[in-house]
Amino acid sequence: RMIRGRSGDAILYDGDVCLFEEGGWLNDRCINYVMERWKERVPRGEMQFLDPTVLSFFLNQYDPEEGDNPLSDLFTHKGMRYVVMPLTNSIHDFAQTSNHWSLLVADNMDKKHYHFDSFASSGNERIASKIASLIGEGTGLGKDVINIKNAAKQHNSYDCGVFVLATIDFLLRNIQTNKVIEEIYEPRDVTRKTEELRTEILRSIEQDAKEA
Repeated sequence: RMIRGRSGDAILYDGDVCLFEEGGWLNDRCINYVMERWKERVPRGEMQFLDPTVLSFFLNQYDPEEGDNPLSDLFTHKGMRYVVMPLTNSIHDFAQTSNHWSLLVADNMDKKHYHFDSFASSGNERIASKIASLIGEGTGLGKDVINIKNAAKQHNSYDCGVFVLATIDFLLRNIQTNKVIEEIYEPRDVTRKTEELRTEILRSIEQDAKEA
């Protein structure tokens, strides 16, 4: 496989880059690559991104009988305003095939978790609730999950990852407000961003390749 892009610890191969084209379902490398690129947009101390692969690994290591909570170890910066966690429907089970992304965001300001799902009946609410509960036990972030009912919705079977990234982009552009997520979230803004995000990312990958 040919490496087509690098950002921090994230690597994109040629088979990943084509997924950013219209009709592609973004995999975990695509999601993590973009988050790594966007770290430079984060004001100091405001947002921590969790690699979905790492989150899945820690979640699958959890054994309630042993009493240890490995998820709390992921929060290396507990003072962050937001902790951003892209989730797939298989994040809690390695044997299951991933086919849907949603986004869980922990907000340190109001000690709640917010879940954005672009497909209302995906079943990811249960997974988000489980992760929030485990995180709350070990970090003091709280266990409550607010499922954003007016979250921007996809109208096809493949754009869930793009909606996750567009939601993260929205939070980045509005991060310095003192209002909680429910007060600032604008689904129309997120939907508009999805219409241009694939092109923007492909253009940035091409530009990086020229500069390499």
